[in-house]
Amino acid sequence: MNKHTIARAAVSAGLAVAMTLGSVAPATMAWAADGDSTITINNVDGNKTEFKGYKIFNADVVDNDNGGKTVSNIDWANDDVKAAVVDVIKAQEKAKGNEYKSTNAQDAAEWIRDHVTDTTKETAVASDSAAEAIAKAVMGKTEQTTVTGGQQSDALKSGYWLFVTDPSTVDNDSGTKNTETYTSPIFAVVGGSAYTVTEKASVPTVEKKIVSDKDGLEYDAADSHVGQDVTYNIYGTVAQDFATYDSYSYVFTDNVTEGLTVESGSVKVYMYASKDAAKADLTHTEGTDVTSNFTTVLGVAKDDGSKDLTVTAKTTDGAKGLKSINGATKDSCFVVTYTAKINSKAVIGNPGNPNTVTLTYSNNPNAEGTGETVPDTVRDFTYALNLVKLDQGTEKALDGATFTIKVKSVDDKDKSSVGKYVKADGTLTDNVDEAKLTTKDGAAINVKGLDYGTYTVTEESAPTGYTKVAPFDFTIDPTIDETSQEVTKLESTLDTKDADHVKAGLVDPNSTKGDNVLTMQANSGVTDNNTVNITVGDVKSVGLPLTGQAGIGVTLAAGGAVLAIGVYRVVRSRREQDAE
Repeated sequence: MNKHTIARAAVSAGLAVAMTLGSVAPATMAWAADGDSTITINNVDGNKTEFKGYKIFNADVVDNDNGGKTVSNIDWANDDVKAAVVDVIKAQEKAKGNEYKSTNAQDAAEWIRDHVTDTTKETAVASDSAAEAIAKAVMGKTEQTTVTGGQQSDALKSGYWLFVTDPSTVDNDSGTKNTETYTSPIFAVVGGSAYTVTEKASVPTVEKKIVSDKDGLEYDAADSHVGQDVTYNIYGTVAQDFATYDSYSYVFTDNVTEGLTVESGSVKVYMYASKDAAKADLTHTEGTDVTSNFTTVLGVAKDDGSKDLTVTAKTTDGAKGLKSINGATKDSCFVVTYTAKINSKAVIGNPGNPNTVTLTYSNNPNAEGTGETVPDTVRDFTYALNLVKLDQGTEKALDGATFTIKVKSVDDKDKSSVGKYVKADGTLTDNVDEAKLTTKDGAAINVKGLDYGTYTVTEESAPTGYTKVAPFDFTIDPTIDETSQEVTKLESTLDTKDADHVKAGLVDPNSTKGDNVLTMQANSGVTDNNTVNITVGDVKSVGLPLTGQAGIGVTLAAGGAVLAIGVYRVVRSRREQDAE
């Protein structure tokens, strides 16, 4: 084989590696005039990095008539890179029981052509591949250049180059936590017309959703009742160059507000072939259960009462994170799912009870290092009832009135709460006696932790000397904006047969006292989009005295005696007549 033909073969191998690692497609190459000798490396979404270029071979490179490049006069860039590449080739051949003796650049180019195979623009070289071994050996041992992502380089000396991410530029422009990732090595033939590739990388993402009890679908914000199990799903993706990693760290960190109680025993992890497949299986019946490959820890409470739930791919006892999971690929999606409950410390209405998750991942296939995704937050909302009990005449608070609140209906798939009573802490019970709420010390009854739905309020007993009101219903109807994750409106309707004594809202402090009429403040039915206000006025049961009761009694008694005597005489007269 002549040198010119061998060179073409080497170029072909080089381009194959470039296509593998740089996501190069011939249709996207930018061609310019001969002698341009530049390269443009585009960043993937989420990256703003620069690249270090290391020259492996010197060569003469020109464009040919077939749209490719012709390479001739291949030689080593320097002795250090020569020794590094030859050592890799020798080790690769020794592992197969062969011996490699050449130190010639042309022979090395042929070896690269023959051993960098099964590569496409969609795949990255494996961690144990020849290309990866060459990349690790060459870095730092040869001529260097810097290429800014998305920008055309200066004219480079023609030849065969390796490009990798410059570590100093990962998030260097913002000074924030690392939210980027490194590319797999990019091999490229530089010379002749301009050359454009896209780095072989992708930034892993994390997304969290809350499953609504209303329809079983996923949302960024929803509402629920205190004590109700709420399902959370977290979706994590991996880098496109996953195959290049020998070990892959993967840690979900979910910060849970103190208003939520996590059921740590409910945590499960499932693996899917893609994120689309995961999203199509909200019941997790189709995914592969890989929970045993992860460690789950619920941390201690922080100063603000929140806790971190960490779910970590195991890297102990020889495990290599995600690389230890059979079937894991660059397209895999890992889903963490668990249940939590709103508790008595929950925030009522806005800003809700948030969970914020981040994903920490390996981001450098050629060295230790991790990146962290942009956080993703969901919120769970809950609401309250403020029930004010008054003397309708004086409009002063009444102690000693006992009420129950029962769930009448919910527009949810899960109807298990219907018919249950609301306890003082907002939790539900079947026992009416556990749910009796009594006014005392002039305070209203305030129950928080209520969900969307209709509730029945019953005055079980009125204060001594007062008359109970008839049972009534009220409905909580919120509007939640998912984009802002806020309750933008909370509406409530009141259904009562005792409209004179049961009113939506709070009594106007300037209303006339003693007229037995409850005059309400305007727009006081709901406070701050979180609390429903209802005022109940009881009236006294008054027994008026009747003067002269004793005289009436005597008269009645006397009348009775006269009637008795009259009846006696009539009966006696009839008997005498019968005797005659």
